[in-house]
Amino acid sequence: MRLTSKLAIIVTTIIVAVTIPTAIGLYYYFSDKLLTKEAAVLQAETKIDVFNTFPRFRQEEARLNALAKVMQVRLAAPPTNQEVMLFDEIMQLSADGAWRTKPEVNINDRSAGIFLPPDIKLDEKQKIFHVRAKQMVDAASFGINDSLNNLWLLTRDKTEVISDIYTQNFVLTMAADTDYTQTAWMTLGDPKTNPRREMQWTKPSFDSVLNTWIISAVKPLDLNGEWIGTIGQDMYLPNMFHNLFKKNQRYLGEQHFLIDRYGNYLQAGFWQHTFEASPDKFKPDFSQAPSLEKLFKQKLFNNTEVFSHLVVVKDKKYLALTTMVMPMGWRYYRLVPVNEILA
Repeated sequence: MRLTSKLAIIVTTIIVAVTIPTAIGLYYYFSDKLLTKEAAVLQAETKIDVFNTFPRFRQEEARLNALAKVMQVRLAAPPTNQEVMLFDEIMQLSADGAWRTKPEVNINDRSAGIFLPPDIKLDEKQKIFHVRAKQMVDAASFGINDSLNNLWLLTRDKTEVISDIYTQNFVLTMAADTDYTQTAWMTLGDPKTNPRREMQWTKPSFDSVLNTWIISAVKPLDLNGEWIGTIGQDMYLPNMFHNLFKKNQRYLGEQHFLIDRYGNYLQAGFWQHTFEASPDKFKPDFSQAPSLEKLFKQKLFNNTEVFSHLVVVKDKKYLALTTMVMPMGWRYYRLVPVNEILA
């Protein structure tokens, strides 16, 4: 081999040996720069989405707290004969033994109905209580928007007063043996489990009538120091979280998780279909996502943050953004595929 050929091979080898590591280094350098830049954009974007979504929950919490205070005052007021007469005018005894509001009484889609079970001990006190409760639910129901299905009062006597904007005269559809006393709509108000008398949120549930997922806000109702029931509202999850969980046109593979203070999932990212199929039995499978499990165990703060490490799920890397939503204590996570950011 000629000397010039040997020199050419040597020079080429040196160039390749220097260029490839340099190119790789430059790739990782600019990838890191791009990832850092886009992380800042996503952080600001997520912060705005969270800010625009969750104040509505706080507003409803304030509404229920205010309604509870008004009810405590109004329900404790001295009785009047007119209220007993009004009960007799608007209520009817059904063939199944239950008392229900007459259909013609509900003159619009926000008028509240009253349901009393067959075994109710119906006296003047009960009549006045439910007439007043209906009047207050009627007034408060005008604040219901399209994200909310209803406004209701449940008592430990298995009675209900409800304004349902999508099912007018809802009480006419209630079976005589309807009993919500062992459901979360009632038990979340029990002083044994809720001694601070705070508003609580139920687990998500599927409403087969309306074909949508709902979550309910439940506020204990005490009268003269005694727990008598709960007031609450049902909220449509798709409506409430539409902007937060909407498909991002830039990153189609992003995932969203929302977990309440008790560890119940409201949105389950990769496992959403499994979660919706059986929410009560759902448990995430972290076998191929140990870093995601680690992320969920991290302490969060009431501010949108970028997680310090990339999350790996099935060998795919994600940039993670986190937020603690107060006062509910819910944890929100947004995962964006790194390969889509760098594409």
